[in-house]
Amino acid sequence: MTRKPEKSFLTLANYLCAFNSMLVNLNSTSYQNFFNSINSRIASSGILPNLRRDHVDYNLIRNCLHSAWVTEYLMLITRKLIREGEFIRLSNNWNCIQAYYIFYYSTQALAVAKGYPKPDSHPKTQNIFCTLWGRTVILPPWTFSCPCEGFLNVPPGIHVDTSIHPWTNCDENSAWSLAGKALYTTRREKLLKKEREKWTRKRRARIKAWKEIEKQRIIKGKDPREKPNFRLPHLNHEEKQKIDINLRPFTIMDYLYRLRIKTNYEDSNMFTDGPTNESDSIKVRDYFCRLASGTIFLHELTICNLVGRNRFANWVRTWIEQNMLQDIQIGLRSRQRFFN
Repeated sequence: MTRKPEKSFLTLANYLCAFNSMLVNLNSTSYQNFFNSINSRIASSGILPNLRRDHVDYNLIRNCLHSAWVTEYLMLITRKLIREGEFIRLSNNWNCIQAYYIFYYSTQALAVAKGYPKPDSHPKTQNIFCTLWGRTVILPPWTFSCPCEGFLNVPPGIHVDTSIHPWTNCDENSAWSLAGKALYTTRREKLLKKEREKWTRKRRARIKAWKEIEKQRIIKGKDPREKPNFRLPHLNHEEKQKIDINLRPFTIMDYLYRLRIKTNYEDSNMFTDGPTNESDSIKVRDYFCRLASGTIFLHELTICNLVGRNRFANWVRTWIEQNMLQDIQIGLRSRQRFFN
């Protein structure tokens, strides 16, 4: 059943606020301070590789980065130009989708730089994001994830409570629980889907077995029987547990993909009819832009170490010269100094 757009919007706005509070001080409006803060966090985490990678496809890495840079640039240009409340609401449908694709293209670029084949589908790219960032290091929101039990990469003293109501006010005390609930419910949806797939396979196996028995009966000269109504079978505890254990941890990228699907197919009016005032739409737009820019920066810093600073700085300089207006200080240009 489709939820009311107001409820859907309030839930996603709170979840996005939680992820953003892990990323940066939400009261800060300076993008320079934003990148300085992220750069310090990433550098102190020890997550950046120390050795360059040779024998990788530099052209493919650069092409993936170009896709991410273009997508971010368009997001931020839209943010700069669109001021009217109604248009901001409409633009958030697009911002939601493009924020996900920045994760998508950035992950593909880093995967190739790490020596992996380029992931060529959404599931493969989401899996590799989990592989790349699901290590034992606390660098939220990227490394925070939800496995079959508990949560991974949570600071000491933080308790993630998934029973929290999604409309609870987002602050430093509730942010981890709200973000955890976003991941938990996203993984739960996938888990239930896999259970339904298992039910279907078990039912098909029963039908196939019945048909084979019926075939042998008819060969022996017995009268054919009416095909019974095969209901979906129940899964026992062991079967459910096996599905749960085999399902990988879920990350913020999985949540954004879920949001992208909802925006396209299920709650398409969430961003247009859901906000009760213009400021809520602006906040959500800012959340998407910060998550997108912060994520692209994380991947840029990592790829820069892998391919070499001189090569990466040249990629950045060339792309800016060919694609960005000179008086626009947003996106890649606002981060260029970190690679010179």
